[in-house]
Amino acid sequence: MSAEIMQLLFYGGFTVLGWWLRHKGLAAPSNPVTPPVITPASTGGHVTEATLLQVLESLLTKLNAQPNAPGK
Repeated sequence: MSAEIMQLLFYGGFTVLGWWLRHKGLAAPSNPVTPPVITPASTGGHVTEATLLQVLESLLTKLNAQPNAPGK
């Protein structure tokens, strides 16, 4: 077998293992971060600079509020 085929098998195995772990619920994210959604209806039909700044600020506060993983 060539090195390329071995590499594909190696990475394919990790892909299948990751899928299986997520499928069984063993590798599901504990606290997924969902970003706020900007819709035209919520902004009056257009997105302004103030709206973008507000969204960025809320994202930064959510990212800073995430607890650090143990061992890091």
